[in-house]
Amino acid sequence: MLLKKTGFKVFFKSKSVRNRVFRGSHKYPCMGFWLVRSSGIARIGYENSIDISKDVNYSLNSFLNLLNYNSIDDIVLKSKNGKYYFKENLLWSCNYHLKILAFTKSWRTTENIKQLARAVEHLLSFPTFGRPVYTKIKSYYASPCDAFINPVEPFNSSKVKGAWFDKMELFARCGIIPFSKRLLNEVLMLKETIDNNSICQAYVDESYYKNWGAYSGLKLEENWRTETKKRCDITFRALMIINYAEEDI
Repeated sequence: MLLKKTGFKVFFKSKSVRNRVFRGSHKYPCMGFWLVRSSGIARIGYENSIDISKDVNYSLNSFLNLLNYNSIDDIVLKSKNGKYYFKENLLWSCNYHLKILAFTKSWRTTENIKQLARAVEHLLSFPTFGRPVYTKIKSYYASPCDAFINPVEPFNSSKVKGAWFDKMELFARCGIIPFSKRLLNEVLMLKETIDNNSICQAYVDESYYKNWGAYSGLKLEENWRTETKKRCDITFRALMIINYAEEDI
């Protein structure tokens, strides 16, 4: 969500622009401190203590709106200098919307869960868009909050992307996997890596998995100096995804 260095100071000196972006405005796709704030409130289980209902509904609608498009080309423009950016006032989903839904309950009806699954399945059918997409704020191009452009790379047991575990856990927590053929197939491939001792034998992208930072990090063990510690970490994530995916709605 950080702005590119060009114009960074000027942007933050512009109070009117700053307020619109960071104080709950939904004008700019996949941008705003409200996303981070509400996803944090949801994650610690305070949905019923702090009112985030507006952001929960907005997050659900950001996914359902995906059904109105058939490719990323439908929702982006190209600048003169070759940058792709979201159309203004576009309702589009990102990882923070997914986190808000994954850790809240108020939106959950069988119909909403099925509709969310349908929207995600539709997004996963889009042709791959291999270029970064920015959120344009006046003349500035900001990196959006992990917008869903290519949300999940196909499962590969020889090197599972760290982001795969992250997003698949959130999808599973939302309860949508039984209603999505693509996501269900991903989980079935994950299950094939669980051996007779219930240990996950998949190999992962260690840089994302091991190194904790603002946007990555899944390792819970102190270190991976032994194969046992590595397998414990990977197995924990794998079994958690499988457990949530198989839970009754």
